[in-house]
Amino acid sequence: MAGPKQSQPLGEYLLAQRLCTPEQIERALNAQVVYGGKLGTVLLEQGAIDLRALAKALGKIHHVRALDPMQPIKIPENIIKALPPKLAKQHQAVAFALEGRRLYVLILDPTNRRALEGISLATKKEVVPVVLPEVRLRLLLERYYGIEQDLRYLTLAKKLAENGGRLPQQAQPAAKAQQASDDLMPEEVFNEQLTQMAAHKGDGEPDVPSPAPPAASISSPGLTVPAMTPSAGLQVVDRASLAAEEEDAEVLDILDEEIIPLGDDEEEDWAVYMGPEQGAPVDLPVDSSFESSAAQAQEEEPEEAGPPPLAPAALPEASALLEKSADRNDIARAVLQLAMGKFKRAVLFSVRGGAVSGWDAFGDGVNLPLMRSLIVSLNQPSTFKLVCDTKAHFLGKLQPGEINDGFLKLLGGPDPKSAFIYPILFRGKVVNLIYADGGPGKNAPVDVTDLLLIGPKVPQAFERILKAKKQKRPGAPGAVAATR
Repeated sequence: MAGPKQSQPLGEYLLAQRLCTPEQIERALNAQVVYGGKLGTVLLEQGAIDLRALAKALGKIHHVRALDPMQPIKIPENIIKALPPKLAKQHQAVAFALEGRRLYVLILDPTNRRALEGISLATKKEVVPVVLPEVRLRLLLERYYGIEQDLRYLTLAKKLAENGGRLPQQAQPAAKAQQASDDLMPEEVFNEQLTQMAAHKGDGEPDVPSPAPPAASISSPGLTVPAMTPSAGLQVVDRASLAAEEEDAEVLDILDEEIIPLGDDEEEDWAVYMGPEQGAPVDLPVDSSFESSAAQAQEEEPEEAGPPPLAPAALPEASALLEKSADRNDIARAVLQLAMGKFKRAVLFSVRGGAVSGWDAFGDGVNLPLMRSLIVSLNQPSTFKLVCDTKAHFLGKLQPGEINDGFLKLLGGPDPKSAFIYPILFRGKVVNLIYADGGPGKNAPVDVTDLLLIGPKVPQAFERILKAKKQKRPGAPGAVAATR
C-alpha cells in the first residue's frame, strides 16, 4: 500500500539549501522549546525565512504538493463538510478540494499515515495530503471548523499578510535589550541572576495616574466581556476578525496548476516545482468491505487523548511532573497544578515581544476563552510590567491603573484584596507569568513557599528538553532533526 515517503528534517534541508544559517536554526530551536510551535513557525516569527519559501521547503521535504500560502483561501462549504470537525481537530486537517473519489486535504503532518488512513476510511475517499505552513493551517482550522487556536498564530498570519510574507529580521540584542528579544542568555549567567533575584521582595509598584474616562465595553464575538475602561494596554482580541478572509477572495482550485503561482518574478509553478510524482493519494483498497469498514471507522475512531483535567498537586508531585515533562505544556501544567493547591483562581500568561498573552486558567467564574483572548502590553505601567522588569514575584494589592483595573474587571467579581504574580524564567528571560489570588474579595495566601521553591526547577526542565532535542539532530551544527 503506497503512503507518505520519509521526510527530511526541515532544519537540515534549510541549511543544505542555504535558506537559513546554523545560528538562525539554533536560535529558533531555543525559542521553540519555550514557546512551542513548529520550527518553521518560529523562523517566520524571527524573520529568518519567507512564508512562500517555507511552504516550498515543506512540500519538498514531505514529498507532497505545497499550496501557495500567500493566496487568499476560500473553501466551499460542501468541501468543508466532507471532513467532520471531529476529524479536523483530531488530525489537524482541513478539507480543501474534491475530484471524484479524491479528497485533497491540508494537513499539519502529511507523513502521518494513521491520520490519512483514518480520514480516508471515514470519508470513503482517497486522500491526497497537501502541505501548508502551520500558521496558515491553524487559521483555517479556526475559521472553518471553529477549532480555537493560540492567538500567536492568528496575529502572526495577519502580520505576514501585511508584510508580504516575511517579517523584518530581528537584530541580535544588546545586553540592555535582552528582555525585548527572543534570545536567551547562557545558563550560567541565568543562574547568577537567579541568585541575585533572591534579594528582591517584589512587594511594591510605582504609582499610576489614572483619570478614568467613561466606561465602555470591549466586544469580541462569542465572549461575554464586561463593560470597562478602554485601554490600549489591555485588549480582548476579536478572534473572528483575525481569522476572517477577504470577502471577495476567489475559490482556489488545487487542481488548476496556474492558479497557484510562485510569484511574478518566477517562471515555474508549484506543480512543476514539486514534480509529477508528488502528492499521490493513499491508495486504500476499494472492495466489498470498504463501505462497512468506513462506517465502522467513523463510529469508532477515537478522539486523540487530550491532557487530563487539572488537579491540585503538592510540591513533591509537581516536581515529579516537571522532571518528566516533555514540552512547555507539561511544564505549564505542573506549575498550574501546584498553584491549584494554594489558590482559588489563576491565569497563566505567555510573555513575548513586549506583551503578555493569556494561555491557560482555572477557577470558579474564570472565563477561559476570554483569558485566552487577552493581550496585555508591557509598555505601560502595571503590576505585570513590574514583575517582568524586576524578574521578581509580587504579593500584595494591585494598585489602581488602567491595565490593573481592566484585568480585574475581566477576571470577574469583586476585586481581590491581594494577589500573587510569579515570573517563570528561562536563561534570564521572563517567558511566563502566573497570576493567582484567593478568589473575589479575598486575600491571596501568604505562604507561597512552594511556588518559590519550584521556580528554579522550571529552567532546569527547559534545559533538559532543549538538550534532548539537540541530541536528536544530525552531526552538522544546527541541523535540527526533531523539529519539523
